[in-house]
Amino acid sequence: MMIRELTPEELPKLIEVGTAFFVEAKLKGQFNPDHFVKVWGHLIDSRKAMILVPDASDDVGILAFIGGTVAENLLSKDIEATEAFWYVKPEARKTGIGIRLLQEFEARARARGALRCWMANLVDLNDEQMVKLYTKLGYVLKEKFYQKALWS
Repeated sequence: MMIRELTPEELPKLIEVGTAFFVEAKLKGQFNPDHFVKVWGHLIDSRKAMILVPDASDDVGILAFIGGTVAENLLSKDIEATEAFWYVKPEARKTGIGIRLLQEFEARARARGALRCWMANLVDLNDEQMVKLYTKLGYVLKEKFYQKALWS
């Protein structure tokens, strides 16, 4: 299966699957499609980010996507890839497309000069499975993030 990068003009195609990811991941707040399209369009145009989808997505809708930045580390200036979202709709899971997307994300990041790839793991979304998968794929735990609500 071929994988391709989305153009900024195609970002509205991600609204449905982006909303599904936001809900399934139990993220706080509300998915904002206009903001998503604007910010990611700018990042893609500046070559500081990419979003990948299976090439067949135009025929069946977008079933999976991965997106992240490829930019200088703020401390070292090394180029690093940092995944912002990676989602496969339930009906496309266990087809291997998720792994292919990640492998292509790594390859394209490497081609852009990235020395490392950072992947997130949302504890509310298949935590144990993701820990096993990342470990199997050669990732090592480097950092944990904690969140605190600053409003009542």
